[in-house]
Amino acid sequence: MRNRRKPTPRRQRTFLPERTGYTESTRSEWKEEIRPILELYVDRTPGSFVEEKTISLVWHYRKADHELASVRVKELEDNLSRLTANTSIGVIKGSKIIEVKNVDIDKGKAASRWIQERNWGFILAIGDDTTDEDLFTAVPDSAYSVKVGLGASRARFSIDSQNEVRLLLKKLISKKYTRSD
Repeated sequence: MRNRRKPTPRRQRTFLPERTGYTESTRSEWKEEIRPILELYVDRTPGSFVEEKTISLVWHYRKADHELASVRVKELEDNLSRLTANTSIGVIKGSKIIEVKNVDIDKGKAASRWIQERNWGFILAIGDDTTDEDLFTAVPDSAYSVKVGLGASRARFSIDSQNEVRLLLKKLISKKYTRSD
C-alpha cells in the first residue's frame, strides 16, 4: 500500500436510506423514466446490463465490446444529461459504468452520518471508482482511505488490485484476533 497524500481537513456496510436519514430524498419516481432508456442501451450493447440500487440506476458495460461501448457511452451520457438537466438527478461516469442518481445523496454524506453517530476507533474506506471520491473526502484525517487501482484520488493510500484488498483485510482480521490487549 502506497501513501498517496498527506491528510487534509475536511463501508462493506450497506447505507440504507432509513439509516442515513435520506428516506425523504430517496423517492425514486425518476427511475421509471430512466430505466427504459438504460434498457434500450442494454438491447443495443451486448454484454451490458442495468443494476438497480436503492438510490440509483447503473448501466454496466465492462463486458461489452470496447469500440461499441465507447460509442454507446457518449450517446447515453448525452441523452441522460439532456433529460436530467435542471433536476436533482445527476449522471456520473465511473469505471465502465454510468450511474444515474439523486445528486443530493452520495457515499460521503452517508458515511458522515455514520461517523457522527459515535467515536469510531478505526475507520477504513476502500473504493475503486469515481463514486468513492466523496467517501474519501468525508472520512476524518485519522481514517485510512484506500483507492484501488490507478488514477488520481482523494484517498490517502492506493493499492493495485482487489486481490491486494483481500490480503489487506485478511491481515487486519488476523491482527485483531491475535492482539493480546
